[in-house]
Amino acid sequence: MKKQRRRIYAALLCSSMVFSLVSTPVSAAETGQMLNPPTSTEELSSPESISGNEAAAALNGLYTALPIANGVKEVATAEELAAALENNANDTVKLTADITINTTLTISRTVTLDLNGNVLKMTGSGSVIKVESGGSLTIADSNTTTQHNFTPNGDGLWVLDETGGSKFVYGGIITGGTGMPPGVNYSEGGGVYVSAGAALTMNGGSIVGCKAESGGGVCIVYDYTAQKTSEFIMKGGSIIGCTASSGGGVLIRSGCRFTMNSGSEIRCCTARTGGGVTINASSSLAGSFTLAGGKIHKCKAYVANNFLSHGGGISNEGEFIMESGCIENCTSQSQRDDNKSSGVYNKGKLFILRGGTIDGNITNNTTLNADGGTVNGELTNNDQITGEDLNRSTTFNDKVTNNGTIRKGTFTNEVINESSGTINGGTFTGTVENKDGTISGGDFSKATLNGMLVITFDPDNGDQSITQEVNWSKDGATLTAPDPVPTNEGHSLDGWYYDNNGTETKWNFDMDTVKCTMTLKAKWELSTYSVTLQTDGGTIASGKEVTGYTYGTGAVLPTANDITREGYRFDGWYADSSFSNSPITEISATETGNKTFYAKWTKNTTPIIPGNDTNNIVEQYKTDDSNSGEQTDRDVPSPVVKSTTSYLTYTVQAGDTLWKIARKYNCSITEIMVANSDRIKNPNRIHAGWQLKIPQSGAPITGGTPDAVLPENKKSGIYIVRQGDTLWAIARKCVCSVAEIISLNRELIRDPALIYSGWELKVPQN
Repeated sequence: MKKQRRRIYAALLCSSMVFSLVSTPVSAAETGQMLNPPTSTEELSSPESISGNEAAAALNGLYTALPIANGVKEVATAEELAAALENNANDTVKLTADITINTTLTISRTVTLDLNGNVLKMTGSGSVIKVESGGSLTIADSNTTTQHNFTPNGDGLWVLDETGGSKFVYGGIITGGTGMPPGVNYSEGGGVYVSAGAALTMNGGSIVGCKAESGGGVCIVYDYTAQKTSEFIMKGGSIIGCTASSGGGVLIRSGCRFTMNSGSEIRCCTARTGGGVTINASSSLAGSFTLAGGKIHKCKAYVANNFLSHGGGISNEGEFIMESGCIENCTSQSQRDDNKSSGVYNKGKLFILRGGTIDGNITNNTTLNADGGTVNGELTNNDQITGEDLNRSTTFNDKVTNNGTIRKGTFTNEVINESSGTINGGTFTGTVENKDGTISGGDFSKATLNGMLVITFDPDNGDQSITQEVNWSKDGATLTAPDPVPTNEGHSLDGWYYDNNGTETKWNFDMDTVKCTMTLKAKWELSTYSVTLQTDGGTIASGKEVTGYTYGTGAVLPTANDITREGYRFDGWYADSSFSNSPITEISATETGNKTFYAKWTKNTTPIIPGNDTNNIVEQYKTDDSNSGEQTDRDVPSPVVKSTTSYLTYTVQAGDTLWKIARKYNCSITEIMVANSDRIKNPNRIHAGWQLKIPQSGAPITGGTPDAVLPENKKSGIYIVRQGDTLWAIARKCVCSVAEIISLNRELIRDPALIYSGWELKVPQN
C-alpha cells in the first residue's frame, strides 16, 4: 500500500511540474530556481519531500539522479564546460564549481551561461569568452550570495585574492581575461569579446579584473566588409575593476550598440579615455550607448605617457543618450584640465540628456541636447547646449563656463560667459558674469548680472564697426550714438536700426535701453541737393527748369532749345561766373553738393541771313548695315585739314555713328569726314563694314576737294540758327556745302549733329 501511495504522489507531482513548465516558459537559469538531482535514494515518505526529478524517476521505478533537467547542463570542469557550450542540446550551462581555463571559450550559438555563484577564471592569455558571429550569449547568476575577495593593483586592476582581498564581490565571477587576439599588445574585450554579427546579454554575474587595450570588461565590434554590427544589453550584473587604454568597462566600436538598464552597474574601472565606457565613431558610423538605468560610478580616466585623459565616466565620440540612471564619483586626471570631464567627455555626434543624474564634471565639445535630467558637476561648454523637447530641460546645479553657445537649460549656479561665448536661451537663477561675450536671449529675471555688454555699431559704409561697452543690468542701459557721425558719400544717415524679432526697428537713443548684446546697423538714404541756375536774363521753357538732383541719378541742364534771351545766343552753362573751363550740360550720377550754374550769352551784332524752319532739332547719324547703298541728297565735299602726321583704320560696326567714333578716338567728326571725303558723302549715312581713316595727332590727311575750302576772297555772312534747322538745310538754303559751313565754324561746331537755335553761323555768300 505504501509503495502504491508513493507512486500516486510521484505521478501527481510530475504532472504538476509539467503543467508549470508549460504555463511558465522561463528558463531555470533566468529564474534562479535550478533543479538539482537528489543526493540520496532514500525512500520517499511524503509528497513534500519529492523533487521533480525523483517523481519522474519514480514513474520508471528509478531513483538515480538526472544530469540534464529542461536543457540545463551542469558542469564542474573546464572540459565539461567547453563541451557543454558546444552542445546544441544545452540551452543553459550551469557551473557547479569554480573553473579555471587557459584558452578562450568560444560561443557560436544561442546559449545561457549560469555562473551560479562560482568563479570562471582565465589563467592564459586572451578573452575569457569570445562570442562568434551568429552567436548569442546570455550571462546569468542563480547564486548571488557567495562572496569573493579581490585586491586592486597599482593600475586599478582587481586581482582575485580569496584569502586576503579587501574588496568584496558577491555572486558568480568572470575574471582574468586579457583580450583578443591573445598574446599581442593591441587586444580587445578582456572579459568578453563580442564579434560582429554576435550579441551579448548580461542578466547577472560580474566581470571583474579583466584587462585589454580596448574594452577591459567587454568590447563589441563592427565588420566594415560584411557590414555586420554587434550588440550588448546589460539588464543586470556588474563590470568591476577592469582596465584598458580606452573603455575600462566597455568599448563600443563604430556602428555597434550598448544598452544599460536598471539593476546593472559599471564600477571602479580605469582607462586613459572613458574609465567606464568609451563610444567610438567613424566618418560614416557612430557607436551608440543608451543609459536607461543602472549606475556608472567610481571609474577613473588616468594620465599615461604624457597623453591627456578624459571621460572618467563616459568618453563619447559617437552617440550617448541618457534616459535615467546615474554617473557619480568618477574622476579624470589631466595635466591641463584636471577633472573637468570626470563625469562625461563629449566630442561625439550626439549627446542627449533626457533623465538621470550626472554627479560629475562634463566637458562638451560638440552638441549637448539638454532635454531633462540633472547635472550636479561643473560644465565646460565649448560648442553648443541646445535641445528639442519643449516641455523638459536639464538642470545644471554647478558652475558653468561657456565658450560656445547656450540655447537651452536651467542654470542655478554661477555661469561665466567668456568672450567667445554666446547665450541666447535658457533660464538663469544664479550669478551670470559676462566677459565680453554675446548675450542675445535667455531669462535672467531671477539672476544676478555682472559684467559688460558689447554693443556693435555697423556703419555699413565700408568702414570698420564701432563698439560701445555698457553695464549689463536687468533694467537695461542707455546707448550713446556714435560721435563723430559716420559719413557715406552721396547719402544721409537716417538712423541706427536693429533686428527686433525679424522686424527692422529704429533705435531711439532717448527712450530705448539695451539688455543684451546687439548690433545696430546704419541705414542710409540717397542725398538730395539744390541746383541754382543763374540765367542772366534768359527764360527757361516751362517744364525744363532744374532746381535739384539726387545722388545716383544726377540731372540734365536746360539746352539751347530750352532757354532763350532776345538778341542773344546761348553759349552754355558754366560752373563760375567767369565762364572758365568747358560748358556743362549735365550733373553726373556720382556728383554731390549743391550746385550753381551761370548762363553764358553772346550778343547778336552781325547782319544775318534769315533761316528757315524744319521738323527736326537734331538729326542722329546712324549706321545703315543693310549694305543697300548710300542714301543722300547731295554730295558733301570735305575741307582739307593740314595739321596731322598719321592715321589709323577703323572698321564701322553696326550701330556706330560718326559722333561715337570721333568720341572714341578723341577727334572731331569734321576731321573724320575730311579724311574720308571720298567715301562719306552724307554724314548721316555710314555703313557697317566701311573702313574709315581716323586721324591721329599731326597726320596730314589726304582727301577732300579744293572747293571744300572756302577761298580767302570769298565773302561770308551770318546765319542765326532757328529751331528745327539742320546743317544740311542751312547749306541748301545758302547754296553751299555742309563742309564749307563746318570749315567756317570749327570753333563752334564740334558735332554736325548738334547745332542750337540762336547760334550765329558764318555761311559763304556767292
